[in-house]
Amino acid sequence: KVLIPRGMVGFHNLKDYTLAPIDEAPPFLLLSSVQEPDFAFILVRAEEVDPGYGPKPAPWVEDALALEPADKPVLLLVVNLDGEGGGSVNLRGPVLINPRNGRGAQMALDETFPLRQPLLQ
Repeated sequence: KVLIPRGMVGFHNLKDYTLAPIDEAPPFLLLSSVQEPDFAFILVRAEEVDPGYGPKPAPWVEDALALEPADKPVLLLVVNLDGEGGGSVNLRGPVLINPRNGRGAQMALDETFPLRQPLLQ
């Protein structure tokens, strides 16, 4: 179970989620809303796409995740599928999840990070 206290960008009313691997499509994960079971985001670990990507969490994100010094939050990216077998990831809105307590947050970064970075280059 994942709690995102501020919700995802554009979906602030949805705060409770489950996170599970998509068995048919590793390394992708499905972040599914508990409140709206038909609503979900496809995510992928950032290091699968860009090992050098690692924006520093804003102080409010550290608070939302209740980070302690030993915690290592998981950095995930939202996947956008194009309907033709391809897709992109959103580098401007990464999702961080603290595996210790299941708390998460989606950051909104500036325009230097692309909204749609192609998955395959």
